[in-house]
Amino acid sequence: MMFRDIPLHVSWIKGKGFPASDAPRSPGLYSQIYWPEHAVRIGQSSNIRNRLREATAWANAMHRGTARDSQLRRTSELCEQVKVTGNEGFEYFLISDCEDFAEQSLRLECEAFLFGWFLSFGEPNGWRNWNKEGVRRDLRPIFEEGRIATIL
Repeated sequence: MMFRDIPLHVSWIKGKGFPASDAPRSPGLYSQIYWPEHAVRIGQSSNIRNRLREATAWANAMHRGTARDSQLRRTSELCEQVKVTGNEGFEYFLISDCEDFAEQSLRLECEAFLFGWFLSFGEPNGWRNWNKEGVRRDLRPIFEEGRIATIL
């Protein structure tokens, strides 16, 4: 799949991802797959490795009950799952670390595009959607563009 002439890798095959500690330090987009629930969370970061290491530490703190109270009170599917399993069952995938993603606005646009694409492709194909951040109003047209995108 492409976004603004940037290839995006959205073929998630169990065992073909990487641990958070092996993620690239570059800016880009990634996916977290929780295999037991066939659930996907798509994200963006200026440093993918740091972001995923933070996510792993957060998940394990939620599991141990040592996260901040405000975090422990969260009730999304993702939050409830990590309280039970920590980071166990998650696998990480690189969607793209194109150097153009050094620009945050482009990462946010691509993330909105992927959120739209996921609703049209991921959910109908049995994936659970753990993308709950929402899309900013100014990015809504890009979200809609993603809803009609196809994988090449």
